[in-house]
Amino acid sequence: MKIRSKSLFQIGFFCVALALTGALFAWNLRPKQCREVAKNAFHVHCFAVGKADAFFLSRSDTAILIDTGLAETSANLVAYLKEKNVRSLDLLLITHFDRDHMGGALAVLENFPVKKIIRPAFVKKHERNDVLLQKIQDLQIEVEIPRSTLHYRHDGLSLTVYPPLTEEFSVSSSNNSSLICTVKFGANRLMFAGDAEAERMHEFFTRQYAGDASIFLKVPKHGVKAKPVKELYQHFIPHAAVITSSDIQPEERKIIDFLRRYNTQVFLTRQGAIDIHFDDKNMVIEQGNRRINP
Repeated sequence: MKIRSKSLFQIGFFCVALALTGALFAWNLRPKQCREVAKNAFHVHCFAVGKADAFFLSRSDTAILIDTGLAETSANLVAYLKEKNVRSLDLLLITHFDRDHMGGALAVLENFPVKKIIRPAFVKKHERNDVLLQKIQDLQIEVEIPRSTLHYRHDGLSLTVYPPLTEEFSVSSSNNSSLICTVKFGANRLMFAGDAEAERMHEFFTRQYAGDASIFLKVPKHGVKAKPVKELYQHFIPHAAVITSSDIQPEERKIIDFLRRYNTQVFLTRQGAIDIHFDDKNMVIEQGNRRINP
């Protein structure tokens, strides 16, 4: 009887321990609650417009557009801005004059008053760019072409624009003319790297970079060239990154693997639009059912 009682005790103890272990495992697997942001937080909408860039930065008194995607998807861009009751844009930033970054700019200008445009000095020779520049001139919009680091402040937000310092690059003059910009509010910092390639990224980090790490990164060159990304990761490791790609023109798998190796949370616009909300302390990134604090 003693042996049997001991066995029953051991079985009971084992069952209790197993139940506690299961409960602890389930607790660790529970959905983690995101730290929320303030009601009047800034919002960045990353458009899903194929292998192209378009980002809308907004708050109650702020409407800033960074690149405009393709002409073919400009109707989606305009429709979104109208849906959000945008009356005018405080700033349109064109990182460079490739069709996948400025293609929708003409449609934007035809639908919304724009107070100011910041653009690079280098303009690729193409009829569509001539038409856009003429439209800007006809509308008498203020244009700034930075030759050195430019600081733009609005509604408590600090946007810093870094123009290329080199007049001629050995390759990819348009991509390497990209304006690199950072957005900072409180503890949060976001970087939009345009299509800067390795030569431009090296120039930025050796001659312009101030040493402030960004939490969020717009990966340069749509995630199809590793050298500019590896150059960047020598200086800081972002917590989250977005790659603007499409199913027809996807990003390279090796770049996703590289980002994840450093525990960077990766988002792809080919999987849908992405929304970033941030105040002076917290940031929340959403895509479909996925919701994280980077």
